[in-house]
Amino acid sequence: MNIVTTYDSYDPSRFYLRYKIISELRLVSRYWNHVIVSSPRLWQRIAIDVLSTSSRFPPAYVVRMWIDRTCGIRDLEILISMPRKSSIVYSAHAKAIMNVLKPEMHRSRELWYFSEAGLLDFPQNLSKAYNLTKLSISAGIIDEDAIRTIGPALHSLPGVIRDLDIETLDFDGLFLFGKCYPMRWDHLERLTLRYEGWMQGILNILSDVRTSLISADIHAEGQWSCSFQYHTLVPYIQTISFAAIRYLILWIYDANVDLFEHLEMGSLEVIELTVNWRPIPERARNIAPLVNFIVSRSPSLQTCTMKFNGSPFDWSAMAFCHPEVMRLQTYLFYNIELENVMRYAIIGSRNVFTRIRLIHEDDNPSCLTIGWHENGN
Repeated sequence: MNIVTTYDSYDPSRFYLRYKIISELRLVSRYWNHVIVSSPRLWQRIAIDVLSTSSRFPPAYVVRMWIDRTCGIRDLEILISMPRKSSIVYSAHAKAIMNVLKPEMHRSRELWYFSEAGLLDFPQNLSKAYNLTKLSISAGIIDEDAIRTIGPALHSLPGVIRDLDIETLDFDGLFLFGKCYPMRWDHLERLTLRYEGWMQGILNILSDVRTSLISADIHAEGQWSCSFQYHTLVPYIQTISFAAIRYLILWIYDANVDLFEHLEMGSLEVIELTVNWRPIPERARNIAPLVNFIVSRSPSLQTCTMKFNGSPFDWSAMAFCHPEVMRLQTYLFYNIELENVMRYAIIGSRNVFTRIRLIHEDDNPSCLTIGWHENGN
């Protein structure tokens, strides 16, 4: 069992390795073959890469045989990588495999769906997927048409998803998830989003999981502007309070720093933030919403690490002027140029001056990491 699981991977190009190892073990002896074929746990992961060469993906009847060997266990892990639309042969093969897998969705604990061609073959009915706790979708584009395709399936989920992972090149239709197809995220604990689109859509999802979410990892591309008036959030947003979230990773553009004006996280312990700052003719952005969040609306915060790419560093100095930051065990700014304004801020921050360390960054000698770490380094 350990030998096989060692080769498990969530990289579609390596799915075949699992079955290659199983095949080699079956050739050791008749006894080994009997044990392997009769061990349902060895077959509970159904991983298929239809994008690979013909020698690496199985016929539909072989997939059916794998499922039969699970002997009805109710925690299947289904991972499938779908072909491009232009590949007619692979598309037909993928549909045949999906026809085998769809009736087994009620037994699935994890469903990973990789596709560069949209969501046309995504299971349309997940209403009986009571064991499904992990859902991962990686697609090229999730537009409004894709939302209409996948929406009914997600709407039918019985509300037991604990881990949601979505990666897409374009997700401007994200807000439609909650608007047109309200879903039950009653038990969602971990959220991972990699997308391009409006930050407002993220707030819509976050507002639905404020009582259960423990960790969030959000990488939001796009949505920046040189306009002073430009914002990515709709007006009159109410503050969203989270009762359980402890770990937050954010990769955002400067226009989305306003997001912190609307968040309150009483249990947050760790925040890792990367902000991509765009050159603008005026001081259209500032760090105030972020600093106020750290100081006033995350009382349990212990670790705060921030990296600013291309930012006007003079305003980042204000982050050291609050005595409340003394409570943090780790407080680090990466990629900072030690200009005069920053020097004066450090010297003038008597409350933290004795703790601050300056660390030269190996990959960028002209910049420093400024702050402190709990072990004193």
